[in-house]
Amino acid sequence: SDVCSSDLTGPDTEKLIAVYTELEFNSFIKKLQSGMQGTDEVSSVSVTNGFTEKIASIKVSALEDFLSSVSRGSEVYIETAANANHIGEPEIRCICLYSADTDTACIRELTPMDSAPVIGQIAERAYRLCGCGLKQTLYSLLAAAPEAEWYPCYDAEIAEYLLDANRQKYTLDKMLLRYAGAALSESEAALLSDASSDTLSIDPADLLRRAFYVSAVRPEQQRLLGDNGLSELF
Repeated sequence: SDVCSSDLTGPDTEKLIAVYTELEFNSFIKKLQSGMQGTDEVSSVSVTNGFTEKIASIKVSALEDFLSSVSRGSEVYIETAANANHIGEPEIRCICLYSADTDTACIRELTPMDSAPVIGQIAERAYRLCGCGLKQTLYSLLAAAPEAEWYPCYDAEIAEYLLDANRQKYTLDKMLLRYAGAALSESEAALLSDASSDTLSIDPADLLRRAFYVSAVRPEQQRLLGDNGLSELF
């Protein structure tokens, strides 16, 4: 072909993102994004796969409406604003439940006076819980309602350990990049960087985003578990 007649164009940002995601070159993705600021490609380079719109479309209802509309024993993604490091007495200030099947959610702020009855009410629905770092969540739930029974179903953090036991940390922002191709801003990634961190001060709306992101990570993560013969271990 005639090289001289070829058109000189910029890099294929979508393909670069895909390659950088596979290689976990997170800093390169951020540099690519910052280099595109102010251009028409920024919206595609931010690579959130339309997650912002999807989260905004989730119907958020009162806890009572959620419990009545989501069947007993259904899979539910759970996130809490809690002192997950347990330096002091376990405390949950807010709880978020998200049903990917019905695309509905509830966000319920708690007080020391009503946390036990509300958490007990949720436990009665026998939901199969999904999340990232469920150990910390379950610890807080059991502290609030010791007699309640809980049914963990899927933990993205444990799944990631089975897929790659050599990593030092298993953070949701890295999983989201690897399995859903979503590169978040630094501020949003900070919300997902450590599932074991103290989340007492987290904005309730951010709990829903975290729950949704776990649901976005799960399909590809679960597929890889099956391909590697790890489903039964999980």
